[in-house]
Amino acid sequence: MNYGRNMEAKIQELVKILGAEKVSTQPADKIAYARDLWTYLQIGFGETDQQTSSLRPSRAYGPEGPSVQPPSHLTTSLPVEYPPDAIAWPESAEEVARVLKWAGKNGVPVIPFGAGSGVCGGTVPIKGGLILDLKRMDKIIGIDENSLLATVQSGIMGEILERRLNERGFSLGHFPSSIYCSTLGGWLAGRSAGQLSTKYGKIEDMVLGLEVVLPSGEIMNTRVTPRAATGPDLKQLFVGSEGIFGVITQATMEIHREPETRTFFAMEFKGVSPALGAIRTVLQRGIKPAVARLYDELDTFLVGSRGKEIGDLPLPDGKGKGEGITTRLRDEILKKGERFFLTRPKMLNRLAALAPEKCLLILVFEGFSEQVKVEETEARALGEKAGGAFLGPDPGLAWWESRYAVSYQLSKIFTAGAFADTIEVSTTWSNLEKLYYSMREAVSPQALIMAHFSHAYTTGCSIYFTTVAQAPTAEEKRKLYELIWKAAMDACARAGGSISHHHGIGKLKGPWMVEEWGTAGMETLRALKRTFDPRGIMNPGKLGI
Repeated sequence: MNYGRNMEAKIQELVKILGAEKVSTQPADKIAYARDLWTYLQIGFGETDQQTSSLRPSRAYGPEGPSVQPPSHLTTSLPVEYPPDAIAWPESAEEVARVLKWAGKNGVPVIPFGAGSGVCGGTVPIKGGLILDLKRMDKIIGIDENSLLATVQSGIMGEILERRLNERGFSLGHFPSSIYCSTLGGWLAGRSAGQLSTKYGKIEDMVLGLEVVLPSGEIMNTRVTPRAATGPDLKQLFVGSEGIFGVITQATMEIHREPETRTFFAMEFKGVSPALGAIRTVLQRGIKPAVARLYDELDTFLVGSRGKEIGDLPLPDGKGKGEGITTRLRDEILKKGERFFLTRPKMLNRLAALAPEKCLLILVFEGFSEQVKVEETEARALGEKAGGAFLGPDPGLAWWESRYAVSYQLSKIFTAGAFADTIEVSTTWSNLEKLYYSMREAVSPQALIMAHFSHAYTTGCSIYFTTVAQAPTAEEKRKLYELIWKAAMDACARAGGSISHHHGIGKLKGPWMVEEWGTAGMETLRALKRTFDPRGIMNPGKLGI
């Protein structure tokens, strides 16, 4: 697609369509919109080899295993190889329609953009083109109190939406860690999950109707209804589509009355297995905590137990014996973590194997007071029957008060010369421990790896891995990053897990989509893409296409 010819004239045509105040070609805007929060794009930013290092590895996949060469699908440079040619800020579905007609006529790629908080390269241009920022479309169109529905434009920021609903006594029940810097449209396009998903579900469970602008410029509205038997659910084709089929401009969402009460408690288990069994039993009993969050041993030690006496970690003395770390020393390690564990992933993974089998489980209940009391009492009894020790409310309260803080701490890791990333997968209860141990074993030679289990359902659960690694140069860090992801995704596919639970696919996970869906499934996805978007203008290179 050689859309770049006469691009200046094409942009002037776009200016006439939208108005000069809604289109920018300023260099600062191009730089700002050329990236999301994909860790790969953060690695080496500002380091001395940034300007000369290529981010286009030429070596192909090798045999499976931790020592393989990195994959060759990552072709970005800093910030990206082909930044956008322009940014547009439409204010209505009709303006979006005019933009897509312009783009189709001129063959210009269009990348729908919420707030850029994605972590998989989902809004990274691979051919330049137009960034379509929807944040000026931020109105609540209406609230149906009888049906508990809110119709909202897709560009509204998550925290603003929640606060406006709270003013009316309602809540969406959707609290991703990015809530301050993500939009409703972004949540829908990426199949987002919030921290209270065990009670309220993921974003795809909350949407009853969509307004979508198709690449042709046609505006499509699905009927708002709780259930229907009218063939395939077309709105769900667009939920999770990452903008490759069209632009979500408005959604009708299920809302909830604000809870009357909210309670917290935590339990300590001897290992992951009995704790997972307790969560499964609670959920399959019909009890619905808003949050069921389990930290594995290392995550309990480094994160979940901060400020709490969960236990001492034995350090080897060189003779196979161990000496316990006091809480004070542990806190010092945490304070100086940038120089300690961030630079010694293999050592810390070995130490984690020596850690006491103590895992922290946090449960949060909310709703009517009587309902919450019954659920909390029964969940505690089931947890204790599974071997858990009751710790009271304090660990849960501590997590609740700082639940959005972790994302703001990541810059310290990069400043320290290391890099961190998160990998979220999911599977059924019967397969959960196999998936967990398989991925941990596959990644541990390259990175410090820990995990927590959250987003639990009656049939299965998500695992949220955190990895931290370091290499001497930016180029070596990028290669190591690629090795970590190949090891993790290959292990996930072999173990029968889903490669993404709520971060989406973007550019990062595209090569493993065929493992997820199979050849026939991917051809079906490509056929849908050709049908909706025959000119191929919508967010090229995403979802493995």
